[in-house]
Amino acid sequence: MSPLSRETVLSALRAVADPATGQNVVDSGIVSGVVVRGGNVGFLVNATPDSAAAMEHIRRECEQKVSLLQGVEKVTAVLTAEQQSSAPAPEKEKPSQWNRTPIEGVKHLVAVASGKGGVGKSTTTVCLARAFAEKGLRVGILDADIYGPSIPLMLGLKGQPQVKDGKLVPAVSRGISCMSMGLLMGDQAAVMRGPMITKALNQMLRAVAWGELDVLLVDMPPGTGDVHLSLAQQAPLSGAVVVTTPQRVATIDAQKAVDMFRKVGVPVLGIVENMSYLEAEGQRVQPFGQGGGEALSKQMATRFLGDVPLVPVLGAALDGGQEFAIPEALSDIAAKILEQLPFRM
Repeated sequence: MSPLSRETVLSALRAVADPATGQNVVDSGIVSGVVVRGGNVGFLVNATPDSAAAMEHIRRECEQKVSLLQGVEKVTAVLTAEQQSSAPAPEKEKPSQWNRTPIEGVKHLVAVASGKGGVGKSTTTVCLARAFAEKGLRVGILDADIYGPSIPLMLGLKGQPQVKDGKLVPAVSRGISCMSMGLLMGDQAAVMRGPMITKALNQMLRAVAWGELDVLLVDMPPGTGDVHLSLAQQAPLSGAVVVTTPQRVATIDAQKAVDMFRKVGVPVLGIVENMSYLEAEGQRVQPFGQGGGEALSKQMATRFLGDVPLVPVLGAALDGGQEFAIPEALSDIAAKILEQLPFRM
């Protein structure tokens, strides 16, 4: 018999039929997010609110088929039901943000985006989360970079999340709740096309027991693609923060990110210029140029939240998942963001 792997699990699941289409549950998209860790197997069984009760027997059948595989010690199949919005049709100026259903327990959902990779967006996200937590807020991070999740590494998190009452339980580090594809799949590559990415994002939003959070930061992947549009469509964002570095090659993509959020009706809370300068031997060195973020803010009529220095000690700490000090500039930026998010504490 073949050793236990994702492929052998998928093969077993293909023996279960989708009663609605006659296809197997893998090819019909009912089952997704299969993860194999040693003898532990987990996957998601997708349903709508109307079909959730009827799909429970499919979930049990899937668990049974997989449990018969050699090497399986535990099977966890989570039934997820995507909540459909009963809200009226959206206004014309917000054509893509049509699902206004809030994330249960979350007061403010804020995207942190960049338009391109390598500008320190994830570092900015983690530091902002720590700054919010130090101000007494309840904070979470959803790592939406499906292909390159880095938040678990930065927060020193390992291992698969637990499941309680049919929902994933976020990992917690330094007062920050976290959910990431990096926790679900470990070092395995996420080989997914657009529709699967959309499902994965929605499951990490709504099939997670976030508890009561004041702010849930969403660490976005580079670009302006499926994840960005799906997030704008699936949840009411309070706003977006756009991160860039000073040079033109970064600001041209940050400009596109600002434009995208405006097109889908998401308020842009401001622009952060990261890696603005480096303090070396008592002098300020600007390896990536000067003033690109502030110039972009003026060009796009958007608030400039501030510039952040390049801090090698911070990068080393995050690479090791260790404790770190928040740069003063990012503490100030966190305060400017909170000014734009009304709270009833």
